[in-house]
Amino acid sequence: MIGLLSLTAGYVLRAPLLMQQRACSPLMGATGMPAVLEQWGCDQELWAKIRSKKALIDMAADGNEEAAKERIATLRASPSVSGVSAKMPAALASWGADAELWEKVRSKSGLLKLAAEGNEEAGRARIASLRERIAAEEAEAAAKPKPAAPKRAPRAPNPKTGSKLGKKLSEGYSLKGSLTAGFDAAPVEALLAKRVEAKLAKDYATADELQAQVVALGVYLNDRERWWSVDGTR
Repeated sequence: MIGLLSLTAGYVLRAPLLMQQRACSPLMGATGMPAVLEQWGCDQELWAKIRSKKALIDMAADGNEEAAKERIATLRASPSVSGVSAKMPAALASWGADAELWEKVRSKSGLLKLAAEGNEEAGRARIASLRERIAAEEAEAAAKPKPAAPKRAPRAPNPKTGSKLGKKLSEGYSLKGSLTAGFDAAPVEALLAKRVEAKLAKDYATADELQAQVVALGVYLNDRERWWSVDGTR
């Protein structure tokens, strides 16, 4: 029991030292990039832009210089790092690719590698596979029903008058009820037409002045429902 406790205590005391030694290893830089990768062409700017770093870390640990240099060159030329969309190699055009397909391919690294290797058979197969997949995705998207535009609910009638609430201003005002004997509706209709024009133009001062003139003629004006009356109809 004493021996086990001594062994455990020794490990606990040595663990921080081992972690410090590992962090200070010449293989790993201060920012997590293996130091050897800098000798192979990688730099801190490129390293910061690489999302998946495990492959390069493994290559550095294995001392696989050739594969690491190829990987670094591919990453440096990728659009996500360079910010420039890669041009389609002429070889791909002769194998059946076109500008439209090239634009739709999200990950171009595979095709670029096949073109660089001159692997026509694999390149043609890859192009055909991509064309089929993109066509299937577009067909599936086109087959999905588009959401129908929501229908506007009809205006609810006023429970007192039976008329619709919120009549459009552009529809103007209408007479409700009947005219009293000798009343001339023409001046009222003319003033109300001008009031509609003023409100549509957002000239509210003129609209208020015209409303006062209408009311002065003995007219009851329901501005919400857009109607007027002179026979006591409310």
